[in-house]
Amino acid sequence: MRQKLTTTIALSLLLGIFLVEPILAGSGGSAYSLFGIGDLRYPVGVRAAGMGYAGLGIPGPSYINSLAPGTWSLIDRVRFEAALAVEGFNSTDGTRSRFLSRGDLAGAIFSLPISRSNGIVFVGGFVPYSAFNYDTYNSSSYTSASDTMRYSVHHVGTGGITRGFAGLSYAPSPELALGFSFNYLFGSLTDEQAQIPLGAEYYGGTAYTSTTGNGATLTFGALWRGFDVISPDLKPLSIGLAVTTRGTLRSLSQRDYKYSPNLVTSQRDTTPETSSVISVPIAWGIGLSYQVSQRFVVAADYYTQPWATAEINGESPPSLRNSHRFGAGAELAPSRELYSGFFARLAYRLGAFYNATYVQANGTPINEYGVTAGLSIPFSGDSRLNFHGEYAHRGTTENGLIADRIIRFSVSLNISASWFQQFSDE
Repeated sequence: MRQKLTTTIALSLLLGIFLVEPILAGSGGSAYSLFGIGDLRYPVGVRAAGMGYAGLGIPGPSYINSLAPGTWSLIDRVRFEAALAVEGFNSTDGTRSRFLSRGDLAGAIFSLPISRSNGIVFVGGFVPYSAFNYDTYNSSSYTSASDTMRYSVHHVGTGGITRGFAGLSYAPSPELALGFSFNYLFGSLTDEQAQIPLGAEYYGGTAYTSTTGNGATLTFGALWRGFDVISPDLKPLSIGLAVTTRGTLRSLSQRDYKYSPNLVTSQRDTTPETSSVISVPIAWGIGLSYQVSQRFVVAADYYTQPWATAEINGESPPSLRNSHRFGAGAELAPSRELYSGFFARLAYRLGAFYNATYVQANGTPINEYGVTAGLSIPFSGDSRLNFHGEYAHRGTTENGLIADRIIRFSVSLNISASWFQQFSDE
């Protein structure tokens, strides 16, 4: 959302992260969130995250997948789901390492069945679209006719893009379900650059760049469960499709400069606001699921977005490339037996994923892969606590770049209620 994050500047900050002595731990995220509009999210829910982020083709009444409107038609109860997520990044250039962590709200979603016989369900909420979060250093020097000033620059990025959405599903037949959502993208990105002279005879300063932006897209989804017309063995097979249209983000940026010999800054100068336009490319994904038994399901997803076609004020940034994501996993669902023991009423999930991110640093594609696990615990009726854990690796130390070892945890509260139900008198 900002001209400043071109390939040259972003790469210079990325390569300079370890040029000064790092803090061993702190608050922040991956240095790769310097690129584009930040570290892109894939908000399919805590359940799907535990299954390798596979969920576009899983039908079911108990969970809400914000990216797959076609799966909403089977939701038969009012549901509310809110999630929290924590990430830890152990980053290294092969010589030095640094650990940063962050925690965020990972979404809040509400569903309301309107016509169960027709599969009409309203779903709305907020989920993250990208995270702009880094804490890096680089060093340099300025040489004049009389002397040389050495200094370091501390770069801190905060903010991100949120997707607010609202939509409906409809099932024209038991085998086919359709859905759509209107998506509103909004958020702010803030970059703070504190110049720290390495000699006592100089004073530092800080430059702040704030950017706000918004735009809209549409998502269309479908779910097909009629493969038994081909073979009875294919009756447990489902296929889901989700497509999000190309969109435009319009943003305003402003830069403030603050200086003080006592490091108690006061505003000295503010640049006029500048506007920019960013095109967000179309995205589409396909998912398969197979209900092996009453309790066991396997699933796989593929999702892609051609970010090489994205434009900032009419120009395609060379640091962005087409992204592709593949994930697969399995779930052992809770037993439906009335007198099942506690452990039999838990849901267990495992999965793995590969993510070719949209970042290309110094001509090197930045890829990520990882393994996931999940657990679901019932606590009241149909309400559940869902947990997801993950270990992933992203990037490389080759070509002067950075490798991230990532640990992610998330938890969601999924509660339900029966509204507008009619009961007959006995």
